[in-house]
Amino acid sequence: MQAALRIRQARPRADHQEILRRSVRQLGAFAGELLALASLAAGLAAGLLALTGLLV
Repeated sequence: MQAALRIRQARPRADHQEILRRSVRQLGAFAGELLALASLAAGLAAGLLALTGLLV
């Protein structure tokens, strides 16, 4: 009986840990996407500066 209660009490903690792991993974993926977007914007800005430098 006590073992069953311990298993039931341990289960929510495992669920919270899984939710935390999933959230951290999603946050890491989001940070990676932001970094890729920032590097793309920097590349576009550098390309535009080079293009305007060639045109002037």
